[in-house]
Amino acid sequence: MSTEAATSSTIAFLVPDGIGVRNYLYSELPALLPNHRLLLMHNLPQEILNWIEAKHPGRFTFIALPELQESRKHDIWRRLLMFAQLHINSKKLNNPSIGANWLFWYTQKGRKKRTLKLLDRAAKILAAFPLLHRVLEQQLFASMLQSKSGKNAMALLQQYMPAHILCTHQRSIEAGYVMTAANKLGINTSTVIFSWDNLPKSRINYKANHYLVWSNYMQQELLHLYPSIESHQVHVTGTPQFDYYYQKTNECSYETFAHSLGFPKERKAICFSGNEPSFPSDHLYLEDICAAVAAMDESLRPIILVRPSPNDHSKRLDAVASKYPGIAVMAPPIWQRLGNRDWESNYPTIEDGAMLQQLTDHASAVINVGSTMGIDFAHANKPAMYIRYNHPKCPDFDITYGYQQNHFKTMNGIDAALFIDDVSQWTKAIAQCLQAANDVAKDRLEWKKRVTNDIANSAEKIAAFLQANSTTVTP
Repeated sequence: MSTEAATSSTIAFLVPDGIGVRNYLYSELPALLPNHRLLLMHNLPQEILNWIEAKHPGRFTFIALPELQESRKHDIWRRLLMFAQLHINSKKLNNPSIGANWLFWYTQKGRKKRTLKLLDRAAKILAAFPLLHRVLEQQLFASMLQSKSGKNAMALLQQYMPAHILCTHQRSIEAGYVMTAANKLGINTSTVIFSWDNLPKSRINYKANHYLVWSNYMQQELLHLYPSIESHQVHVTGTPQFDYYYQKTNECSYETFAHSLGFPKERKAICFSGNEPSFPSDHLYLEDICAAVAAMDESLRPIILVRPSPNDHSKRLDAVASKYPGIAVMAPPIWQRLGNRDWESNYPTIEDGAMLQQLTDHASAVINVGSTMGIDFAHANKPAMYIRYNHPKCPDFDITYGYQQNHFKTMNGIDAALFIDDVSQWTKAIAQCLQAANDVAKDRLEWKKRVTNDIANSAEKIAAFLQANSTTVTP
């Protein structure tokens, strides 16, 4: 694209990594903006761009972001502000577990450990002085604009001058430079809050004119934690992450589903959804579950469909499944790893959305450690079993710590999920989910409503928001 004046308003999707690809670029959102020129500002491999082009032919002009060159000074400055925000959130929400979420200096060694400890101490002081915190943040933004990455971002935006920039991840370092440059140029900006747990656990890395959130609950959480943001800046749009479940475009029969994964159609199925490779006991819990199923009457045994985390390439769950033929069947996510940056270079395929919809349609329940998969299954009115006991073979890891995080307060006062607090509960819990699912996690639909506002087509709401907040511009 050249710098000639746009004939219609130009909207830029800022996708600095692979996190936002499935939810926004594979959704119907681009198709709902037919009268706008669309830019995709990205750090994506060509293969992913080919998939996006196949989904939305001719809709995007692809613009590669300049390589990030963050100085050591800015890295330390940003971390200091992040640690301070964690301490602020911990105090405001009366939840000490928040402050320790990213403050992992105690796992480090040598100089890095000493640096992180000093940053944590300074952050505690900074958190006690809100005015100083705001001044330091503004100084960081100003300094970023003077850096090489800031100047590169400024030059890129001056070349294309979109009317609106929508960023798909509020924590991205790369996006911070682009969004800060956009603010300086007076470009209208918005950011999504990527997931239900993101607000208390980290810091939004930049300022935006608008913030798109999943629910009323998340809106109030954002306004509470960031008092400088005004209510008119926050828009409840839901998330396209769950639009698949309302559209029902990937439906298939149970027989077809069973055949595709290679298990008998006469057997019911339960999904085991795995965790990050850093989570040490995933395979141990899967073994407990498979052993419990093996002890059940053969006529009642379900198939355990094992879906590892898209970021877990260890094959540890495959090893357990191979020990239990006829009980455990692998149902791996259809993602591609195109780099070495964990989630940032790990990309979903369009086909994985179809697979997720079919899993929720046909599995009777999901087993997990407190992830959004419980919400996915609630969209199909299926219960979640959340593992909450410490495994004896992993004595140095406390699984209950994760459940202290603030996003689990969305479950307060309701029967949202079935918590498994002891290995002896598996047989009864699995049988309940197979035979009397309506008696398990009876308030799961109320929980889903709290977390997502039951918005059936988030892409439509986001498209309407973008149309209302994008004006024709001339570079």
